[in-house]
Amino acid sequence: MFLEKIYVVSESGIADVLAVIIPTLTSIIGFIVTYRIAKKQISKELDADKKRTALENGKEILSYCAKMLDFKWYKSPECLNEINEMMNKVIAYGSRDAIAILSAYQQYNYTHNFNEKKASQQETCELFSYPCLLLTQVKYDITGEITKPDDFLKIRINDYKSKEGLAEGITRNINRLIDNLDLNKKFKI
Repeated sequence: MFLEKIYVVSESGIADVLAVIIPTLTSIIGFIVTYRIAKKQISKELDADKKRTALENGKEILSYCAKMLDFKWYKSPECLNEINEMMNKVIAYGSRDAIAILSAYQQYNYTHNFNEKKASQQETCELFSYPCLLLTQVKYDITGEITKPDDFLKIRINDYKSKEGLAEGITRNINRLIDNLDLNKKFKI
């Protein structure tokens, strides 16, 4: 009789324990699953927001780079402000490669005092190589499309191919920069 009571109590006790443990475990598992799903969702939203911001700023960077291919723009009063704004956006939102191109461009500017009227063809070729590459890199970062860097100059410069040595000099400089900065080899002309 004593053993029967213990057995009955044990069955009843196990049922009570299971009645508490099963809902508790279900709640804990539900919490963990909900937490992980929410964490992934927040991460996806943050990534999407980063991409949206980079896209918006990338469009502005592209616009500035396109202006850099025009000698008249360099003479404008807003030129320095726009260059500084572009550099800040590239530093904040640009890829590693875009920042490397901008850095090399600035180093070139620091060591050369460019004057359009006194510039040699070599200096002109170098000056135009950097914005072409930056345009190509930022466009690639935004769209994933590869555009040949000299295509932008073909749009901006009349008779680009017929200007003696200009096309070859820019091509040589762009390809040299691609190698030196370890950029995407598909950008080569």
